[in-house]
Amino acid sequence: MRGDAGKAALAQAAHGSAAMNALASNRAWEVDRELLLARSERRAWFVATAAIAVGVLAIAVDLVRGALRQTVPIAIVVDKSTGETTVQLPLSSASVPLEDAVDKHFAVQFVTAREEYDWSWLNRDYNTVARMADPEVFAPYAGMFSGQKGASITDRLGDRVQWRVAIVGVRFPPMAPAVPSSASPNSSSRVREAFVTFDRQAYDVHEKANVGLPQRFVASLRFEYRPKLALSDAERIDNPLGFVVTAYRTDAEFGTAAGSK
Repeated sequence: MRGDAGKAALAQAAHGSAAMNALASNRAWEVDRELLLARSERRAWFVATAAIAVGVLAIAVDLVRGALRQTVPIAIVVDKSTGETTVQLPLSSASVPLEDAVDKHFAVQFVTAREEYDWSWLNRDYNTVARMADPEVFAPYAGMFSGQKGASITDRLGDRVQWRVAIVGVRFPPMAPAVPSSASPNSSSRVREAFVTFDRQAYDVHEKANVGLPQRFVASLRFEYRPKLALSDAERIDNPLGFVVTAYRTDAEFGTAAGSK
């Protein structure tokens, strides 16, 4: 009897030990599972945070690029006579030096005043040419307004016809070296040349219609600056740098009907 009781006790103890081992194993599995879930959650939060940071950074970069991005217009000019197309670059300090921009301004101002005819602005244009031209250059222009009755340009065109000028382009040959100024032989001044291409269209003011086809000319002018030129206050406002044309001529471009002058 005692032997059976001992065996039963041993069996019960063994069963209890197995149960305890199973419980401990289950508890360890639960702990491992909780640890894995915690790690997975941390990893998920890390990935989500990184994704949000990358998204915010991408949006910030796009906003900065959008602020810096600018549309650069490209002007394509079509020649009315030949149909040739050219791309005009925007004006900038890189594409047009400041000195060239100033020279171009005064060259265009002179050629426009010299070649256009508008009864309403005749005095203004006449004074502009007189102010910006040497006497030898101004004389042929002044001669257009004198002569026998019916021969002057004002008698022929009057207030009925206008000559409208449209500048096509301006180009400069390489800068010439300093040469003695014609205004003061003892001083040195850079004498430059410019070639101004322009179209001139006759316009009938009364009929409000163009007369014939536009004619294309190339004006060749040589100029210099005379800052000490004696000018009135009003003249100095219009010509602050003393721009003076020392030689001038125009030639009809090949294929047009007008001659040189």
